[in-house]
Amino acid sequence: MRRVLVIRGINRQIPSETFKSATILLIKLVLKNDITTVCWNGETFPDNRNSFTMAIVLLKEHFPWLEFLFFESSAVALRSVVLPRLKYSDEPFPFMTTGNTSFLDYDASIPFLVSEHNIGVLLPEGEGMLYAMRWLKERLRIHTLQFVVIGVNDSIRKELAVVMKSYDELGTIFPNWTNAHIFDVP
Repeated sequence: MRRVLVIRGINRQIPSETFKSATILLIKLVLKNDITTVCWNGETFPDNRNSFTMAIVLLKEHFPWLEFLFFESSAVALRSVVLPRLKYSDEPFPFMTTGNTSFLDYDASIPFLVSEHNIGVLLPEGEGMLYAMRWLKERLRIHTLQFVVIGVNDSIRKELAVVMKSYDELGTIFPNWTNAHIFDVP
């Protein structure tokens, strides 16, 4: 059974102290909750490398057996940006290749949990984190998750507002979904 950690955040200008505190928490959550799978929205890190997604690289270094699962809501971005980068370079994540990453439509069969394997899930066009959280519940059959936000901007505030509007619904599908940690950026 998968135990899931969802990471969300901003892709630039995270102060080093904020990032360090968040990283320490992430490591503790993985150890305390026997996390098997780390999920995020598919965002990559920019050249300045002060994105929340740097935490994904650090988690891979500390816990090489983890499964990484990312969501992409644009088939165009998946085919034109993500796949070529995985195939021809070590960006965005050096541990992800087309050989160790399965790419699935949102309604495809889910592979068994395999150590050091990754999954990219193509969501319906325009769907976001709320859809992804429902997908985790329905497709992976998980009952609880850990949710960490590293840095908040207007886009993430809007996304969190949508998630919070669905609090009652999410509270019934994830009885412990409120295991959320939010690191704001001054």
